[in-house]
Amino acid sequence: MKFYPVILCSLIASTSALAQSDSTTSSTRTHAVVHQAPNQAGVRVGMSKVEQLGDPVVTYGVYTDYAVGDNLLAGGAIDYWDKSTGTIADTTVRASDLSAALDLKYIFTNVTQSFRPYLVAGAAAHRFEIREKANQTKPLESNYRDAVGKFGLDYGGGVSYRFDRSMDAVAEIRYRNIMDSSVALSQLAFTGGLNYIM
Repeated sequence: MKFYPVILCSLIASTSALAQSDSTTSSTRTHAVVHQAPNQAGVRVGMSKVEQLGDPVVTYGVYTDYAVGDNLLAGGAIDYWDKSTGTIADTTVRASDLSAALDLKYIFTNVTQSFRPYLVAGAAAHRFEIREKANQTKPLESNYRDAVGKFGLDYGGGVSYRFDRSMDAVAEIRYRNIMDSSVALSQLAFTGGLNYIM
């Protein structure tokens, strides 16, 4: 997964450049419409690619954000995934992750359409549960069996679309870097969801 942060940074840079380019071009025709970042709460669902675990897992989450500036949101999120059968270090396991995160989101509000890209960064506490399946020829490595609480850093970006006065559709990509190098459990999450504007 070492190449994922590079891909992620490239996508974020492209999104930011596109938003600013569109705003600059539009300003020659009309004044840009400024949308203040709102307080919001939402739900999301998507797929996460977890190192060492094989196939992607389905992830679910809820979050809330509070406006601390015209372009800045501070908030928290809870996410969960569970995989009944996966492989870690050649051992078949059942694995799950419950995480709680604190985030900052920078919203590109000075745009002339309902699409608003954003950048996100934060920190998260993860509670992993990894159990080997019965009748395994190779026991699970102790560093994974003991991987209960781990700290991670999140960064990524996304875009929201205002389709109703109080609702946004949101798409996001987020890299979740687990800071403990003894386990390969970092994640790349692609999610979609709905924001309720408060």
